[in-house]
Amino acid sequence: GEYLYELRLGTSVVKRYNASPVFDKLTAGDYTVYVKDGLGCESSVSAKLDNPKPIDVKISATPKLTCFDNEDGVVTIDLVTGGSGNYTFTLHGVLTDGSVTVEQSQGARKFTGLKAGTYYVAVNDTWTCTNDSNKAVIDQPDLVEARLEIVTTETCRKAPVLRLTAVGGTGPY
Repeated sequence: GEYLYELRLGTSVVKRYNASPVFDKLTAGDYTVYVKDGLGCESSVSAKLDNPKPIDVKISATPKLTCFDNEDGVVTIDLVTGGSGNYTFTLHGVLTDGSVTVEQSQGARKFTGLKAGTYYVAVNDTWTCTNDSNKAVIDQPDLVEARLEIVTTETCRKAPVLRLTAVGGTGPY
């Protein structure tokens, strides 16, 4: 036989008896669904709808590249909670040269091969909840620069003496 369905929130009728068992665009609350058959017999079931917990995400990054202009930075997703639990991650970055990068995760909670810049991760879930992480910075070390100084020039009696020094980069040299 045919059934009729009604939805109530507490004692308020949200959707009067009708043939559709679909109730959409609902807010959080304690609902009761009533069903009535062709003879007027009625039954009900309770359903509690909760709002999802907001997504919370925290990231960290390699503090500094190993050498100037390397691409060995790493952004790690340290914590992600809330939402449906089924997440996708998108890395957004502004590099030190001003260019912008956007990279989809392949499922890992780590993005590797990154240049110096400021990054954040956008998280989405299967319920269309979304949130952005904190920002994390990967610094660029100073460019290593070699300096060659002639201490003594060559003569017939003396060999030349040269002094090589380095500045920038990361010592020891």
